[in-house]
Amino acid sequence: MIKVISYVLSDNSKPAGLLGSEYTDKFLPSLLSATPEIVGCTANVLNQDLAGGLPGDKMDAEQPSSAHSYEAAIEYWIESTADRMAGVLDAIEDSPGGQHSYWVRELVAKDTVEATEKPYLRLISPCLPKTRMPLPQVFQFWCEHVEKANRIHIGMSRYIRNWHEQPLTAGAPAYFGAPMLNFQSQEDWLERFYVDEAGAEEIAADVGSFVDSFTPLLAREVRIKEI
Repeated sequence: MIKVISYVLSDNSKPAGLLGSEYTDKFLPSLLSATPEIVGCTANVLNQDLAGGLPGDKMDAEQPSSAHSYEAAIEYWIESTADRMAGVLDAIEDSPGGQHSYWVRELVAKDTVEATEKPYLRLISPCLPKTRMPLPQVFQFWCEHVEKANRIHIGMSRYIRNWHEQPLTAGAPAYFGAPMLNFQSQEDWLERFYVDEAGAEEIAADVGSFVDSFTPLLAREVRIKEI
């Protein structure tokens, strides 16, 4: 089984939230019906109700990039023979609006019983590597970061590391990966994002050692097809 993530670019010509609804209500059900090789699909759609940005912004930590903005991040789990895979990927790319798609390796850094329920929100952040840092070194830094993230993000119920093995969209940004952090409640998100201000500073310094910039998506999870 392989995993693909498609980051759906925002479309300023449409009302906020409309593109995400087009995916969850029309495109994805039709795609899954026509493509049985896609055995699982989750749509993480921009949550229009959240305001105030990242909790980290309030502590001057982890400043995000504004190079791209995304309406959704779609996760696909695929089981296919080699001769069918190209057709499956073409079907995923033939979607509304623009997107950046990647073949990813999913690495579970934290999971809890609570995370089996739909979270209050998911924070998904495609990341660009530090300039001139080799990707094996970036990967090692990210592995070492896991302990700090689990210790400091005390409200986090699940932490998935999506390592980007290969871009599938021509011209896609050179993101090395995207962490996905689940928070089950508003309190977990707003009050327990960091254990304390010192923890916020530690996270910001550590992230800055291997991440050049990142593009955060504050999303609601829509489970279209469960594995």
